[in-house]
Amino acid sequence: MARRGSMDLMALRKMISGYRNRYASLKSQLTRIEAALDSAESEVAAIQGNGSRVGRPRGTASMRATRGGGGRRPKGQDLASMIAKALGTSGKPMRIPAIVSAVKRAGYMSASPAFSRIVGMRLMDRKRFKRVGRGVYSLAK
Repeated sequence: MARRGSMDLMALRKMISGYRNRYASLKSQLTRIEAALDSAESEVAAIQGNGSRVGRPRGTASMRATRGGGGRRPKGQDLASMIAKALGTSGKPMRIPAIVSAVKRAGYMSASPAFSRIVGMRLMDRKRFKRVGRGVYSLAK
């Protein structure tokens, strides 16, 4: 006895076939776009006159396929040092949101939606920071 709302085997196979066809179509479209990108990059390099390519090297996967993390930050101070500087200039214990805003004002760039959690993890360093109260930290003496 079939359950109400269930699909039969033929309907499932048809759906899977449709997904496979769509995948193949999108894959070929991506290949065409990457070829157009390579062509445009070659034209830009020719206009620049130095013969070097702009962008990713030939034979590498597309940016979308390799995107995992954003890579390393540009050179500058690490987060813990900037937190220490913010706490030092304040002269008094600070809450995490105040530390986050002070660090961002000081020039630390982060696009992370969980940046306050990252700051909180850095504040767990007992050698540099001291927990004064719940969510309140100061420099360790």
